[in-house]
Amino acid sequence: MSTGIAHEINNPLAIINESAGFMKEVIETPEMSAFSRKGDLLLGIEKIEKSVKRARRITHQLLGHVKKQDSAFSEVNLEMLTKETLDLLKKDIEDKEISVELKMESNAKLLWSDPYQIRQVLINLLSNAIHALSKKGTITILTTIPDKFSEIDGLNRLHKNGESSACLEWSEESFLSLEIRDNGIGIPKENLGKIFDPFFTTKSFDQGTGLGLFVVHKIISGLGGQIEVESTVGKGTSFFIKLPRHLENKT
Repeated sequence: MSTGIAHEINNPLAIINESAGFMKEVIETPEMSAFSRKGDLLLGIEKIEKSVKRARRITHQLLGHVKKQDSAFSEVNLEMLTKETLDLLKKDIEDKEISVELKMESNAKLLWSDPYQIRQVLINLLSNAIHALSKKGTITILTTIPDKFSEIDGLNRLHKNGESSACLEWSEESFLSLEIRDNGIGIPKENLGKIFDPFFTTKSFDQGTGLGLFVVHKIISGLGGQIEVESTVGKGTSFFIKLPRHLENKT
């Protein structure tokens, strides 16, 4: 259903975008050179184009969330997947001269999961971290295998709206912990309880859709894991993810 709705939205968006481009071409013709409000008209067209881009981002994220249902589980090397994701974001990282620290324990790199969904999580969280940083900031990515007691403590902590989920049966190295940390602007305390809500964003209208963290939360929950966040304004933000490794399912 979501796929059909997204496609129905994308079709008129394409027409709007094409028409806006045509209007820009018309404005630049000699016949329009004497038009006194040419600048205002161009500004209006740019607003249309920005709104179209934002709407497209929303539908793409919706489609991405739906597409996961068709993807299959396989062995995921989290270190390799993280490096590939960082390479996709290389230009943004270099433009801000951001330092990236990758600290992955040797026994905390593999899990049996959905690589497409894990990639979506990494892209969203790393993009948010980049956006939160000014020049020469730092992003730290860590993975560990938590011990039994820290696992239980972590997975019983409230993550949203008072919800918690506890797993009472544990095996050695059954979960993998992933932390993505930045030393950026941080998230105000009053917003922490809202960040996983759909369409909540503190970014400007043309930069954020408010769906990124919502999708991340849905993906992690769907994979049987949990995500939580800690943040201090002016010091940075850390996202903590715990995912079941399911290595016993590997064939």
